[in-house]
Amino acid sequence: MLTQIQALLQQAENLEAFLKAIGSNVPLTDELRQQMNTTLDHLEAEVATSKAIVLPVSSAHLQETLASALEETEMAITLTTGGLQHPAGDTPRLGLALTRIQRAITGLQAILASLNPMFLNLPTGDGMTIVFTSAEQTYSLRTDRGLIQQVAATHMSPLAIGVDGTPYWVSIDGPIRDEFSTPPFRIMQGGSMQHLASEVLHSTSLFDTQWQEPTGSPAYLTLSRDGTQLYFDACTFGLGSSCFYYALDLNTQQLTKLSFTSVTPDRIAPDGQRALLFLDNPHWNPGSDTPGSDLRYGYFIEVQDSWNYDQLPLAFDVHGLVWLADGRFIYSGGPEDQPSQLILANHDGSTAQVLVHDLPATSLLLAPDEQQIAYVNHNSGALTLLNLATLQSTTVATLPSDAILLAWR
Repeated sequence: MLTQIQALLQQAENLEAFLKAIGSNVPLTDELRQQMNTTLDHLEAEVATSKAIVLPVSSAHLQETLASALEETEMAITLTTGGLQHPAGDTPRLGLALTRIQRAITGLQAILASLNPMFLNLPTGDGMTIVFTSAEQTYSLRTDRGLIQQVAATHMSPLAIGVDGTPYWVSIDGPIRDEFSTPPFRIMQGGSMQHLASEVLHSTSLFDTQWQEPTGSPAYLTLSRDGTQLYFDACTFGLGSSCFYYALDLNTQQLTKLSFTSVTPDRIAPDGQRALLFLDNPHWNPGSDTPGSDLRYGYFIEVQDSWNYDQLPLAFDVHGLVWLADGRFIYSGGPEDQPSQLILANHDGSTAQVLVHDLPATSLLLAPDEQQIAYVNHNSGALTLLNLATLQSTTVATLPSDAILLAWR
């Protein structure tokens, strides 16, 4: 789709160059006339193909912009064709054609700018760059020298970055005015100079065929360690509301529904086999008939629509969570009105070690080599790296206090 718009823009710019040349008194020779007619043929073909484009992001305004650009291009083609019929070229008509094609070019350039967020300063993969959001923008930080650079002029959360550096992100098709009637979303890939933006999944693929309820956009995107699977969550709202975990095979585009839950999902493990759930309803426990408990739960995902819950001994809110490759996990949390702790948990959720007793942070990020964990002090903005082997901590930068850590690569 982006390639098609770029091809249309290229042909439009070719026609613009010819029309500008004639406007600057370049003689309309037979050779130039033939070149222009060839360009018109190519441009007409691109217009015909582009009429089938359905834009993948944001507002109906972009689709209207595309329709207007195609109309302006067709008018430019008509005017140019008529202008070339005059032996020396119909200058006024060709001048109008130039105005029309320039309007079309402006529209097409605006569409490409909107479709491609133009991620800049993404991590190179040396394990020294952290991506975070703050004040509705996205930034990167070099942990070795404290350099902060803008990645995107928008809030790109959730965000996952593939092993080859390809970013995966979520696009919402319009403003969220009502949580019970959310607009469609798309999971996108690319959006950098190296990887053009393209759609990998539309939320209509997730609709329940019986209820056709709107589907809320993912809170998390998690890539498998080999980069072939993209795991995410999505919830329906209204009557029979529910949440699901999905796996999208990035090679085959095959979508698999992993498991169902009626409670709020949290980040899935990179092996796609486990997730931690937050129990929002204290009067109901998954897998139990005993009401009144407010414990949190973890469970294994085994088969489609599985309800195989394994209770974890976590009797308080979990604010941040990262999964280790061996099945253990690190989380932040603590009883209400008490300081949070940073805890290393065993596979069954029991505490293996309290890493930090007074943790003034909720946003956690695990280093690619799993040797360090990063967190931001929500009071001072201090970004701290904790060595998991020695428990030595180092403050490497001061970020805005509202910073949310997204990726470390």
